[in-house]
This record gives sequence, structure tokens and C-alpha cells, in this order.
Amino acid sequence: MRQRPTSLLLTVLFFILGMTTCGISPTRAATGPRPNVLVLHSYHAGLTWTDELMKGIDEQFRRGKIPVRLHIEYMDTKRNPGQDYLHRYSKLLQYKLRHHRFDLILVTDNDAFNFALDHHDDLFKTLPIVFCGVNDFQSDLLGGQTGITGVAETLSVKATLDVALQLNPNTSELILIGSKLGATDLAINKDIERNLKRYSGPLKVTTWRDIPAEALQKRVAGLKSGQLIFLSSVITRKDGTVMSFRETIHTLRQVAPVPIYSFWDFFLGDGIIGGKLISGQAQGRKAAELALEILAGVPVDQLPVITGEANVYLFDDNELKRFGISESQLPPGSQRINVPAGFYPVAKQDFWLVGVSGGLLLLLVFLLLWNLHIRKIAEQSIREKEERLRLALDGSQDGFWDWDVASGRNIVDERWCRMLGYAPEEIEQRIEQWESLVHPEDFKVTRPVHEKCMRGEISHFATEFRMKTKQGSWKWILGRGMVVSRDPQGRPLRLTGTHKDISHQKAVEHALQEALKESEAARHKIDAILTSLTDGLIVSDLNHRITMINRTAQKLLDISPEQAIGHQVETIVAGQVFSDELATILSGDKQSASLDVEMMDQERQEMRIIQARFSPIYDNEAVPRGAITLLQDVTRSREMTRLKSEFISTAAHELRTPLTAMLGFSDLLLESDDIPEETRREYLQIISTKSENLAAIVDDLLDLSRIESGRLITLDQKMVSLQPTLQLLIDQYRDSSPRHHFITRLDGIETPLFIDQNKLAQVIENLLSNAIKYSPAGGAITVTTELEREHFLLSVADQGIGMTPAQLERIFDKFYRVDGTNTAVGGLGLGMSIARNIIEAHNGEIWVESTIGKGTTSYIRLPQFQSS
Repeated sequence: MRQRPTSLLLTVLFFILGMTTCGISPTRAATGPRPNVLVLHSYHAGLTWTDELMKGIDEQFRRGKIPVRLHIEYMDTKRNPGQDYLHRYSKLLQYKLRHHRFDLILVTDNDAFNFALDHHDDLFKTLPIVFCGVNDFQSDLLGGQTGITGVAETLSVKATLDVALQLNPNTSELILIGSKLGATDLAINKDIERNLKRYSGPLKVTTWRDIPAEALQKRVAGLKSGQLIFLSSVITRKDGTVMSFRETIHTLRQVAPVPIYSFWDFFLGDGIIGGKLISGQAQGRKAAELALEILAGVPVDQLPVITGEANVYLFDDNELKRFGISESQLPPGSQRINVPAGFYPVAKQDFWLVGVSGGLLLLLVFLLLWNLHIRKIAEQSIREKEERLRLALDGSQDGFWDWDVASGRNIVDERWCRMLGYAPEEIEQRIEQWESLVHPEDFKVTRPVHEKCMRGEISHFATEFRMKTKQGSWKWILGRGMVVSRDPQGRPLRLTGTHKDISHQKAVEHALQEALKESEAARHKIDAILTSLTDGLIVSDLNHRITMINRTAQKLLDISPEQAIGHQVETIVAGQVFSDELATILSGDKQSASLDVEMMDQERQEMRIIQARFSPIYDNEAVPRGAITLLQDVTRSREMTRLKSEFISTAAHELRTPLTAMLGFSDLLLESDDIPEETRREYLQIISTKSENLAAIVDDLLDLSRIESGRLITLDQKMVSLQPTLQLLIDQYRDSSPRHHFITRLDGIETPLFIDQNKLAQVIENLLSNAIKYSPAGGAITVTTELEREHFLLSVADQGIGMTPAQLERIFDKFYRVDGTNTAVGGLGLGMSIARNIIEAHNGEIWVESTIGKGTTSYIRLPQFQSS
């Protein structure tokens, strides 16, 4: 049983190979003259809907077994509405088609359909009619006429309205935008209005038709939440010219503050959210299928009109995101465009199908080349055995030549001349003529072969070379010949042979070689992608043995490929728990699974959390044949999640403290009228101070928001001295913290620097605050400045608790606090992160040095001059 897939694969490959090598290829049965089909479009070429219909029609006719000759006409009624135009057009078409005879007419959309019905008894008399894209089709439209079938363009109005209201539950008004330019538009409007009646109770329905684009934009721009747009047609400009589908939706999309829906896929991708949409290509293909059945002999009346088979739920992911609509809200089976690519840019099954198909293609190309090689050897053997007899009888069906060595005369036949584009009288019957037509590079190869023949070393030969045609191009020629007479000394007197045009075979060989190169390149590209993934990748078989491991996984597991390949996964990662999850995936009980594994980082001597995600690998029969395991180090992300939680708690505490004081003293001031003026001013000073504290916290949060969004902190830089700011901050902290001893060594402090004075004060204040928070009473805090060539260096040193190397490594992380358990130490854990961004915005550097139990020193280095 285990050999069946392999046997089947080999059978298929040899069947394909056999067909290829034996020259078997599918051909179309054409026993009579090609039928003529008139395709009559309502609108003009270049209109997306019409082009999509034509694409589907042409594609299906090309696939069909009956070769068809198409004659295509465009009525252009979208840009030329009105009965007067149709009357003139009928005369023009009658004149254009007066010498043509057709076997069938295929019409698209209502205008062409109505035109064909009106002229079924004269212009298109006795012709079967196939239609598509006809809106609001009813059988009574045929007026009792026979020989007509097709594909009705059945709008999914109810389904689209239902899904629009489901995705936008607060809708109070529907805005229908369309036109009345032609029969198709009128039929569409009739269909939509008939369906809208059921919504007219709970919803207000407003219709905007034939409004110029400029005025329509103003109306659309004024729409509010709770209103939805339904687009049913193209719109016109102020001068009456008709916009294309893409111009129409772009005109509305750029000003619309509310969602837009429609009923056709040609608006999708340019601004509508989507709906249950009609596909132009699908309509065209269905109509062409009916036409081919009629041309094959099926009576028209046995082919019923097709309705609503091609409509599907289609949505634009960009528009869904724009209006906050999630994928889970969409109807089952919905398809989306513009979906960001994930790990697999296509569906996983398609990804592996392409990979396997590429491998099979590579194998097939190899087998074809090998077969060609074997064939060439076999054909050479056959030619050597049969050449003398064939040439002696009548030469070859290819170009024939006969060379008289003594006279130099080389007689060639008409086929030989025609092969190169010459008339027989244009070729000089001399061997020198042949030599002048051979490509100089190839003549260097053929000449030694001829010389061997003239010396008697060989009696027959075959060489490939290029010859110049009359048009100046080059053709590949297979030249074969043999000696047919010799003199008594054995020297050749006469040689005969053939020329065969092998340009096509050469092109095929070149194409095969290119295909082989492309297949190898594709395989190498896939290998490169898999091995360079940022996540660890392990591929294992049914016995859990590793068959592939990429560089990221090797680094995560600290293992070499030799230590991994061929070994069971669980011997390397997490043991039995890992093995159990892998077994569950391979049994088919789960399509995917994930597992967190703790592993020791030997280099850092700390535990890491590795997330393993499992997925099965299926063969063509949907049987699991192995598994893919993706490994990702989530230690940092889990720690960040924990820190964010702590940050929220800390931020609430930090915000509540000044707010409580402000509210308390405000209440005292409001409720008591007899508070002494000195006490009142004291309370107001406290409120002012707490407000400043609160403002500082908000500023930190705003700076964090800018950092999180990837924006640099905005600076207001000027050439100023840092001395006033630094001295003021030192004095403030010396007054507010008398239990600490401040030491200053301020060299070069008067030097002007190109800085944002306020932002730099924020950084220095953070460094001084940290030094005080983490220093014992009586400890010294030293502030030092000095000039270093083109830079200014500032440092703040304390004699506090210090930090471990692990704490020091994370000092600039957002939300990180050295002692997060000590709530008595204030702060949100943002100061150093914001400080680094401010300093880097100045093109400067910031770093920290610390020893546990001895203290910490923070350094800032700034350029003295403005960066160019």
C-alpha cells in the first residue's frame, strides 16, 4: 500500500513523457469551415465591464473544441444614449455587415440585447442569439421569439443590502447613486428599486440619478454616520461626458466619509467595501459555453437561460479596515482582496502544492532531456543505417544538394532555396555560394568535418550550422551528406546530401534549458526563503525525525545541522510534552497547535520562553506525511506584556496622587470662605505644584505615544548655554532634598550648544531625580561637565544601590523600573526611554554605568555644533 503514490506518480510521469516524446498533442477537431460569430457589445471598448465580458468570452472560445472566427462590434450606447443614435447605428451596422454571413450572434447587456430582438427578423434573421449581462430579465422580454438563450445578469440586491446592514447595524438611510443613460441602466434601476421596497419601512431610501460628478461630490462629502452609499452605475461630468467605472468610484471614494457598496466586481479594489457581486468574466465565459454548445449542434430551445450562478461575496480588506469591520463579521465563504500576506503569501496548501509541482516539473524536465539524449543517440544510429539508401533513392524531403568536387559545381533543389527565402535563379550553383551563406563561427566547425571527408577519414557526416536567409536573419540547418563516388586513389569525386531547417527544434531545446534553469532557480529561492526565516523552522517526518532545520532554529536551540538532521525532535526540544503535541498533529486530530517551552540560555544563564507552533504536511491524498514546527523566542514579548500591566497600575497611582491633592485642596478652598490669605496661597501653591506634576506625567505619556508611532520627538533647537538650566535644576533639587550632598564640577558649561533647552532640562531632571530616588540619605550626588574636542559631556553620579548587568541592559526599555516592587519609589518607568529618544534626536549619545551596591553614573554626550 505504501508504494501506491510512488507508482501512480511514475505512471503519470511516464505517460506525459511518452506523449511528449512520441509527438502526441491534442488538436482541435475541425471537419468543416470555421463558424463565424458576431459579438455585439452595448458599450465601448475600454469600459472595464465590457472588457471583462470580452475577456471571458474570448477565453472560453479559445478553450473550446470548435475553432471560431469572431467579429466584434461596439454600440457605444453608454456615451451615446437615445433612439436617434440607435436608428443611425442600425443603418451603419447593416452597411458594415452587408458582405458577412454569421452562424450565431452573442450580445452583451440590455442595449445590444434589445437591438438584436428588434432586428431578429431582418438584420439577424434566423440567427441563434446568445446574450449575457442582461439586467431584469423576464421571459416575456423575448416577445414569443425563439432561438434565444443566454446568461441573465441577476443582481444580488437583497443579499448585498442584507450584508451591508449586517456590517453597518446603525444605518438609517440608503443613498442610491446611478443614472438613466440606457436600457441597461433602466433595467438595473428597476431591479434595485423593486428590492428596496422591503427596506423602505425602517430605512429612508434616497435616489440620486444623473447628477454631474462635481455636484455629486459635494453631496457625498456632506454625508454623515448612519448613511450608506449604493453605487449602481457610472456617473457623468458637468459637460455630459461619461466617466469610466474606475473614474466613477475614485471620484466618490476620495470624498465619501461613509461606506460604499455595489453589485459588480469592476468597482472592487477602487473604493467599495464589496457585497455579493457579479463577475463580468464569469458572465462572458458562461455565454461562450452556451454558444459552443449551439455550434456543436445542440438546439437553442434545449438550453435554458442561466441566472445568478456567478455571483459571490467579495470584499476589499482595505475598505473593511477603514471602517473598522472585522473578517469575522463577513458571511461564510466570503473572499477578500488586498489581504496582507502572512508567512505564506498564498494558502498553505497552494504553497506546498507549488513546491511539490516545481520539484515534479524539474524531474520531468530532466527526464525529457535524458529522453532527448537517448533519442538523439538512437536517431543517429538509425540515420547511419538508412542514410545511404534514402539519399541514393530520392535524397530527402528536405532541401537537396549535389556537389561535384572537381568542378566546384553544387546543384541545389527548389526546397533548398525556398528554405532560405530565395528563388532558384537567385542562387549561384557553386560551393562558394554555400560557404558565403554559412555563419562565420559555424563555418569554423563544419570545415574540419568536410576536410576529414575529403581525406577519406569518414564517408558520411552530419553537422549543425546557421545560414543567412534572404531577409538577413539566421536559420539553424542540419546538414547531412555522404560520398557517392571516388577516384581510383579513394579521393571523393561527388557528395550528395540534405539540408533540414531545425530552427524550431533549437528554440525548443533552448526553451527546455531555460525552463530547467528557472526551475532550479525557483527551488533555490524557496530553500533560501525557508532557511532565512526570522522564526525557527523545523521539518520532521512521521517518526518525528528532523529532515530540515533553518539557521534561526539552530541558533535558538544552540545546535548544529549535523546534531539535528536525522534525530527525533523531542530529543532536542522539551521531551515528552513536545512529542505528544507532535503526535496529535500527525494523527490528524488537530490542524494546528502551539506550546510554550522553557529553555536555558547557556550564554546568558537565564531561562527563555520558546513558543512552538505545529502544522501538518499533507500529501496529494490529504494524508499527513510530516510536520512543520515554527519556533519563536517570546521571552521579551511576555516580559513586555507583564511590564505594560505594571505600567498601567503605576500610571494610575501616579496620576491619582496629584489629582487627589488637587481635588482635596480645591474642595477646601470652595467650601470655606474664612481661610486666611496665607493659607489660601499655600493651598493654591500646592494645587499649582501638583498640576505641574500631572502635566509632566501627561508630557511623558505624549512623548511615549510619539515614540510608539515611530516618530522622532520634535525639537526647538537654538544655540544656547546649558549653564542657567543646569544650575537652576541643581539648586531646585538641593533645596528639595537637603538630605543629599551635591557636588558640581562644571567645566566648559558656558559653551553654547545647539539644543532644545526644555527637552534637555527634562532629561537632566530625570537623571537627578533617579539619583535622589535610589541614593541613601547623606549620599553624594556628583554633577560633572567637560568639553571633549567637538562634544560636550555631562554626567550624574550617585552612591546608591546600583544595578546588576541584567538590569543595566534593560535600563532604556519602556515601562522598566529597576525596583518595580517598591511602590514608594515614584515614576512610570518611561523616563530613561524618553531621555534616550531626546538625546538621539540631538544626534547625541546616552549611556549608564553601574556597580551593584556602589552606585550609578549616567552620561550624556552632545555635539557642540549644529549638524549639517
